[in-house]
Amino acid sequence: MTKTIPSRRPWQKPKWWVTIGVVLFCIFFGLVTWLKHINFQTSQFDLGNMDQIMWQTLHGHFFQMTSPVSGILQSRVAIHADFLLLTYLPFYLVWHDPRIMMLVQVLAVASGAWPLFWLGAKRLSPTFGAAVAIAYLFYPALQWAVIFDVHAVVFVTPLILWAWWAAETGHWWWSLSLLVLATFGKEEVGFVVAMMGLYWLWQTRPRWFGLTLIMFGIGWTLLMLVWAIPLARQQPGHFALEYFSDYGQSPGKILEYLLSHPLRLLHDALGIEGLRYMWTLLVPVGMVALAAPEVLVLASPEVALNILSHNPNLRTIFFHYSSVITPFIFIATVLGWSRLQSWLQRKHQHSFFGRHPRLLFAWISAWLVVSVFLWGPLPGTKYTKDALSPFIPSSYRSDVAAVKKMISAHDKLAVTNNLGPQFSQRDRLWSFPNNLAQADGLVILEGGTYDPLPPDQIIAKVEALKNDPAFTLAYQHHQLYYFRRVAGVTPITVSTRRPG
Repeated sequence: MTKTIPSRRPWQKPKWWVTIGVVLFCIFFGLVTWLKHINFQTSQFDLGNMDQIMWQTLHGHFFQMTSPVSGILQSRVAIHADFLLLTYLPFYLVWHDPRIMMLVQVLAVASGAWPLFWLGAKRLSPTFGAAVAIAYLFYPALQWAVIFDVHAVVFVTPLILWAWWAAETGHWWWSLSLLVLATFGKEEVGFVVAMMGLYWLWQTRPRWFGLTLIMFGIGWTLLMLVWAIPLARQQPGHFALEYFSDYGQSPGKILEYLLSHPLRLLHDALGIEGLRYMWTLLVPVGMVALAAPEVLVLASPEVALNILSHNPNLRTIFFHYSSVITPFIFIATVLGWSRLQSWLQRKHQHSFFGRHPRLLFAWISAWLVVSVFLWGPLPGTKYTKDALSPFIPSSYRSDVAAVKKMISAHDKLAVTNNLGPQFSQRDRLWSFPNNLAQADGLVILEGGTYDPLPPDQIIAKVEALKNDPAFTLAYQHHQLYYFRRVAGVTPITVSTRRPG
């Protein structure tokens, strides 16, 4: 009599593990981003700026925003050529609120788990694919990026993953379309797309595919850096060139210097900060991605920008600057894991590791758990306080709502960074204390972060405003202030512009 092998229950199938992981990711981080916004933990830099772009575009000023420094209306391209932001527009039409962009970003990032699952299932097994997909959802750099306001470049992570899977399965036009979209994520992404074109040429795939990626990627990035961004800025260069001033004052000079001084390049790239940055990116996957260096090297343009920059924020996982690197780390993990498993079974099948292939899975799992504890924005980690802070209701909710009722939709406002996204749907909005002479009102919530001035100087500015005849204190509750402009009186409080 033949025994019937019972089929797996739905919850025992790897695809259900991925489904559950994606759903939980969306619920948790959707809730976190929602609560961050209503509790004033989002920022003018950059959620307020992104909301401004959507609002201005719908009101006849295509892809424009108020400069947080000068207060004038300018093209977003003066800062970044991240046209991918416009993909939020259809959702914004449904609900004019920055939270819709944050929720869409969470959903988009979570979707990247599926191409990783399918890629892993194809290379080894569905269980392996599910493990990599879940590791992706727990990846600290990804989680920090998804809760730090909204940025077009964060969309690049799932776009590259979906494009890779499309190319892996021979859907070349789909892959090309997705990579064109990814190129619009930020001005330098074209160089990474061009590197992918070189990879597919090397893999002897259809030559037109790789050549198109190379030409379009390099062409678009050069067009943005050499022409579009300087034109929008109305001055040469890019604002971020100052981050690389040791190497030159223009993209061409910087590249020329680095190519002619390879030892300086190696010295700076292999410094303590650079190595620490790469450590935080690679440790969560147990360094297994290093077994597929031909994939990791595709992210080298973005890695070089982050490591060689003077700006230390680019070398931390706590913002969005690793978003272009993340997909290659996980693609390399899939290929590297598959390669290591094959090598162990072929060359060392009688060794301890060869007879226990699951030890590699345990190795990655252990490093992932350690990494989540050390760097993840989750309860129970070293950043538990940061993880739980959005769940603490702000005592200023009703006050901000009251101030909103006192302000006209046409008022020009200067606000602190933590209030920018609350007042961004208007013609003019900039960072306090810039351009006070142009402002109809000032809304200040002390104790925020990333303001143009340190907290003590913000407090000093507020005290000075109380004695400024050009402004009257219309509302105050503890650290929240709303100053109303007195018509016809020139402010005596000197504004301070944010450098750069």
